[in-house]
Amino acid sequence: AVFDAVLRRCGVVRVQTYNELFSAARLLATDHLPAGNRLAIVTNGGGPGVLAADAAADCGVALAAYGAATLAKLDTFLPQTWSHGNPADILGDATRERFLATVEAVLADPEVDGLLALFCPQSVTTSRDAAEHLLPIIRRTGKPVLTAWLGEHEVRAGRDLIESAGMPAFS
Repeated sequence: AVFDAVLRRCGVVRVQTYNELFSAARLLATDHLPAGNRLAIVTNGGGPGVLAADAAADCGVALAAYGAATLAKLDTFLPQTWSHGNPADILGDATRERFLATVEAVLADPEVDGLLALFCPQSVTTSRDAAEHLLPIIRRTGKPVLTAWLGEHEVRAGRDLIESAGMPAFS
């Protein structure tokens, strides 16, 4: 416990596995480091969003509470049945426009320090299309944006595009 406290005080990121080591290296190699510990999650799949929220809690990462202005903005273009919170589940029929508008609105919230964008394969939007349009948003923001592309063959093009731009893309 004392050793962990010393490491935290020194700003050291401690990992337990090789997978965590390489993931941490990818995150730390980005241009944007979070100003705080409040993570937003945007997903087109409710189950993966909940799993990500649980994993964040297990790692001591706080979920951001969206401000009233952000919630009001999201209500203007998301279906009534969206999750109305964090993780922002924009539903499985989400178009590229809905996905990107949600990402932009959430990143603009001052209560959000970083974003995890989870993309689940679906027939409305391809992973490549989502990634192509997500890249300019990631480059514009001063906040870290992590992406997770759930699946393999169906999302490989999106994941590869994000990775080739030097940004973190996880499976």
